[in-house]
Amino acid sequence: MAAATVEPAPDAVLLPPGIAGAIRAAAEAAWPEEACGLLAGRRDGAPLRVTRAVPCANLAADRRRAFEIDPQAWLDLRAALARETEAGGGGQDIVGCWHSHPDGRAGPSPRDLAAAWEPGFLWLVVAVTGGRAAAPTAHLFEAEGPGLAQRRFRRLAVKDG
Repeated sequence: MAAATVEPAPDAVLLPPGIAGAIRAAAEAAWPEEACGLLAGRRDGAPLRVTRAVPCANLAADRRRAFEIDPQAWLDLRAALARETEAGGGGQDIVGCWHSHPDGRAGPSPRDLAAAWEPGFLWLVVAVTGGRAAAPTAHLFEAEGPGLAQRRFRRLAVKDG
């Protein structure tokens, strides 16, 4: 019996400059509220590749301090990616999310950690200070143990992709 192949955990994310710029622009436009969206890409090894960033409505009750991605946006993107795969031009999946921290730090907050639920999911965070967005930082959610009790974000390098 052949041994199972284990993909290496990514230590970096490839983020094309145009996608990073679009995320920063959306974060600046939403300031002083949090902007958010989904990331499509490929998990075909390390590094992880982002190929698309989709802005989404922020449904959080307090958009200055939190974000909640519209579930319909998730369903729509998943359906679009499936259609692309069926047409022979896909192979992509939803690999993560992005959001901004208005006048906050460029890293996951305790609220982000509490909301994370899918190990291996990428979180891009953009700090926006005074309406000006910094470069996104990348963090991979990791969890293990009963009930995913041991939860953490691992910082990834962001590279032009």
